[in-house]
Amino acid sequence: MNEKLGSIELVGVDKQCYTDGKMRYKREYQGLSQDFDKLPVSDDMAAGSSCLFLDNGTYAQYHAGTRKWYLI
Repeated sequence: MNEKLGSIELVGVDKQCYTDGKMRYKREYQGLSQDFDKLPVSDDMAAGSSCLFLDNGTYAQYHAGTRKWYLI
């Protein structure tokens, strides 16, 4: 396990081509809610990347425009 990510694990990746021609990757993570602030942000992360928090059933989604994760 990557200590920088705590309990966050990558469980899926989907390559997407945006209209600007750039390739970005929609990533699916899972982990514990205490590690919400450890969710990664990168230049090639696609909008709609998500994380399911297994301990309380909450869900976070990534917004590429703001480059932030939001709890839903």
